[in-house]
Amino acid sequence: MFAEKLKNYRTSLHLTQEEFSKRCGISRAIISMLEAGTRPPSKNVLIKLSNFSNQTIEWWIGNEVEKMNEYKPLNALNVLLDYMVDKNMFGPNGEIPEKELKYILKILQAEIKIKKDQKKTQD
Repeated sequence: MFAEKLKNYRTSLHLTQEEFSKRCGISRAIISMLEAGTRPPSKNVLIKLSNFSNQTIEWWIGNEVEKMNEYKPLNALNVLLDYMVDKNMFGPNGEIPEKELKYILKILQAEIKIKKDQKKTQD
């Protein structure tokens, strides 16, 4: 799992989240969410981790790549929506703040790409 791999890597360097975030150029808040498993890594985060650690992106996402065959449609979107409901991030009538709308759109675009890639490999 990515969250465990990230935390194990950081602690193997004997760095706090703050120190690690400064060295790799990712905010401490994002490092915290990634290690807690409450936020999936973005492409940008994976690139920064890869550059910092001299490891490939594939190494960072490891089993996640192998789990592509087990992929459940819209899983990332469901995880995000569950998180948003748990954190009461919607307005009283279900309104979605602009910041979260952008994040939802990015996840949906990633879901579409995954689906297209799956179709290509099936053909």
